[in-house]
Amino acid sequence: YVDNLIEKTSGNGVHIPGHVIQVVHNISTGQVSTGSSSYANTGLTATITPKHSDSKVLVIVGQPMSFSIATTSAREGYWNICRGTTQLIEGGSSFDLTENNTFQITAFGNNLTYLDSPATTAATTYKTQMKVSAGTSDIYVGYGNTSGTMILMEIAQ
Repeated sequence: YVDNLIEKTSGNGVHIPGHVIQVVHNISTGQVSTGSSSYANTGLTATITPKHSDSKVLVIVGQPMSFSIATTSAREGYWNICRGTTQLIEGGSSFDLTENNTFQITAFGNNLTYLDSPATTAATTYKTQMKVSAGTSDIYVGYGNTSGTMILMEIAQ
């Protein structure tokens, strides 16, 4: 049992492998859409400045998305998490509508989690992006006043 933890050197804090050093949280609001087959930013970002260069950063994203298709062909929506311009992880969903040229919106969840090793103590920005597989379809975030959230947790090693 421990009653007190006191840092060895003033201002350095207590470094225990596996514990959370800091948490950063951001919420995005507003609608963004793209019909591009190249990744576009969703507007959801968060920046963390790790206290230790060997720390891990746990990135947790919850961002509701919607997908519209104006064709009977199957389409896919994709999203990712990036550190700066580096893609870390990608997710996706496919849709196949049976009605001819009907504009429909189907909501799906963008829930991604990634444990990153940024190896820096510099300010580090994470963001989400989205794209569609082909034309005549669009992907949205913030449709119907929904909001997205990103949580960054620095984990001591």
